[in-house]
Amino acid sequence: MTDETWRKRLKLRLSCSGGVTISRPKTFKTRWGLSFGDRLASPASFDILTALIRLLYVYYAVKVVNKHNLISRLGRYGEGATGANDSSTDESDAYLRGVDENLGGDSAYLQEVCDELNFLGHLRAALVIAQKVRFVPDEQMSWRMPPKRAYECLPHIDEMIRKAFNDLGLREPSKAEVKKALDEYQMFTPAELVQLENDLVW
Repeated sequence: MTDETWRKRLKLRLSCSGGVTISRPKTFKTRWGLSFGDRLASPASFDILTALIRLLYVYYAVKVVNKHNLISRLGRYGEGATGANDSSTDESDAYLRGVDENLGGDSAYLQEVCDELNFLGHLRAALVIAQKVRFVPDEQMSWRMPPKRAYECLPHIDEMIRKAFNDLGLREPSKAEVKKALDEYQMFTPAELVQLENDLVW
């Protein structure tokens, strides 16, 4: 590890973990369904997010939670990560926006941080999982054309993620990064992973 890399990681930990205390309203603390206190802990928050996604899907698979509950919660996690879809809530409460603020609005640095964690890949993976659950083949709808593929589902969440990435100057994750995130959950069969990979369209 070079001295420059070491300094960047140290700066990240100081700005996002224990070095700087940030005043955050209660909406931020409860957005994930957990209390984080007043500190933005990047690795901890990331681990909690991925653990919640995995646990939620496992509960769905064993029918402890229904599909609507899973989709709703994944949408809330996306809001907590990128920016609230509710106009009554300050978007600066969102996780990525809070980290961006701590890093002084340096989008290149924020991208580097996200790449190190594959954070954006995991956000897209969460949407892909929600779309997979939401999709109903040959679904009949009277008010609009039904989705023909899973990636056509939940366009409002897709737009929320796109907007956040664009606002913060972040690039969309590659398909390889999203596939890696899906692999890391270790909850899909090889056939299911292939199907999910075929629906990586944005």
